Amino acid sequence: MRSNEIEEAASTLDNVLEVCLRPLHNVNTREIFILLNELRLETEVITTLDVQQKLEEQGIRLGKKEINLSLHYLTRAGLIERLPQRGKPTIVEYNGRYSFDLWRIREMGKRIYAGLVNMIKQGGTSEFLDLDEKKFFDSFEELSSEEVQQILERLSRLVRTASLLCSIFMTWEEEVSSYRLERLTGIPREEVESLLDKISGTVPELPHLVERKEKRSSVPRILRVLGLPWGKGGTETFYSLTEMGRRQAAVMASR
Repeated sequence: MRSNEIEEAASTLDNVLEVCLRPLHNVNTREIFILLNELRLETEVITTLDVQQKLEEQGIRLGKKEINLSLHYLTRAGLIERLPQRGKPTIVEYNGRYSFDLWRIREMGKRIYAGLVNMIKQGGTSEFLDLDEKKFFDSFEELSSEEVQQILERLSRLVRTASLLCSIFMTWEEEVSSYRLERLTGIPREEVESLLDKISGTVPELPHLVERKEKRSSVPRILRVLGLPWGKGGTETFYSLTEMGRRQAAVMASR
């Protein structure tokens, strides 16, 4: 390969890594990019309202400002384009008189999406996710005891959160109480709620995998009568999986 061809290839790779893939580091932008590609099978053109309502169906609640910002980043990266004209929703039912911005996946966006899908199908992420136990424990010698403790605590939280997601999924019920999850997993109820609340859409940096709901219940009163700890109030906390949470739990539960 001639030097000019090498430089051209390197330039193309830099563009893919630094421009095309950069917006996909954000979980919300990534979900919108996936959604646009999935909906491309139904229609080539989609409106902002289509995007918002389809995201809500998957349990992902984003405001117009957040959606437009993600669409702007994808446009700037050359993955999608906004059409010059506006139009009515093409996926969801809409009887209003307002029109919305129209969006379409560009060829680069289709190629990037297809490449990522093929990489996952071929197990391209397995090495990245594979934990080398020897390297893992050897690295402890280079870390302070505080850093090692932080790593272990983070791994423990991830394992417990994954266990809770799988438990909700395996019950085949619409929603499961934190009290029942405590009995299923052995994780204290307070910790169950602490772990799941973080992925209930309250922390922007984390994926929205569950929905939380408070319901009046006789369980708190019964437990207090029996002398078991519960706290104040007569409500019980229930959790259900969002569409994204159900997809991820299904993958983990099948292993």
